[in-house]
Amino acid sequence: MRTILFIFFLLLLWCGFSSFESTSVRPNGWYYVIDMEHDSLSADPIVTVKDFARIKLDSVSDSNEDNMAYRILGVLDDSHKTTWAEATEKSIGKHIGFLFNGVILTAPYVNCKIESGKFFIATDKAYDMKLLYQQILQEAGCKSEFGFTDEVGQGESTFTFWLIRGGLIGLLLVIMCFGFLKVRKIKKTVSG
Repeated sequence: MRTILFIFFLLLLWCGFSSFESTSVRPNGWYYVIDMEHDSLSADPIVTVKDFARIKLDSVSDSNEDNMAYRILGVLDDSHKTTWAEATEKSIGKHIGFLFNGVILTAPYVNCKIESGKFFIATDKAYDMKLLYQQILQEAGCKSEFGFTDEVGQGESTFTFWLIRGGLIGLLLVIMCFGFLKVRKIKKTVSG
């Protein structure tokens, strides 16, 4: 009788504990990809979105269709650039994945060590990249694109460059006009 009660008790405990669902949620960020076929990621992230220093929403015209393709460019804060460089060096010839809200959005193939701390997030999945950009900005608390320079060395500072250049050209034209008027006045005084 005791054996039956003991087995019944163990069965009750087993059923009770097996019905609990795991509520652990992985932090949003970049992970090592263990197995591409099964979307298996490392237990701990390489970096999380809270480690992002700046991000920028970038768009490119899709040549096949009449719409825009979006991607998010970003750079990590200085304290995580070394971690990123070591992780990308370790992952050369492999994939790393960006996980957001439990979904692997992209898993790029790593070709080289990235010491600058830069990354980009692009996906061919039907995912609203504008919404993702806003969600990352909100969660990370990082700066948005102001002053961000993209991979070709151009960015928001281009506007400032043209604004200053236009101002200098305008100033030069004003100086030349005054100089021309002064030369004309001198010629009239000399000839008169």
